[in-house]
Amino acid sequence: MHPKSIAIALALLLAGGASVNPSRHREEAAQTSTPATARLTISTTAAPRTVAPDAGVQFTITVTNDSDVSASEVTICDQLPAAIVSVPRPGGLHLYAGTACRTIGALAAQSQLHLRLLAKVGTHARPGVATSRALVLWSARLASASVTFTIARPAPRCPAG
Repeated sequence: MHPKSIAIALALLLAGGASVNPSRHREEAAQTSTPATARLTISTTAAPRTVAPDAGVQFTITVTNDSDVSASEVTICDQLPAAIVSVPRPGGLHLYAGTACRTIGALAAQSQLHLRLLAKVGTHARPGVATSRALVLWSARLASASVTFTIARPAPRCPAG
């Protein structure tokens, strides 16, 4: 894990930002060629799409490198909604204050990485729509995606009789 990459990813998630300023790269002499940069995309899903309180929801994050060069120092994060109270199976991601992250050394050209994490919705979660936001950060670039799911109203309890 690279704490600096995770700190940047967390700051971007918390700020709601989905863009990184590419002008941060210094331009060298005009004769210097620019190396090819990997192109990554990210998508995320939630299943089931309607979840009862005290039940599980599985998030699947897919990162795709559709370029001809590998991407290095790739950080993937998922900012979980407040209704999530635990992550019994984090799928190789490490938890930091409601956000699950993982840094990998490289993502090969023309390849995909699938991460799955199982999370538990709290017993007293408020019914309604919840959003999970995922991002991938590499070479001062960022891609993000989000998925929504519905937290159902709890079933009425029958009085003991």
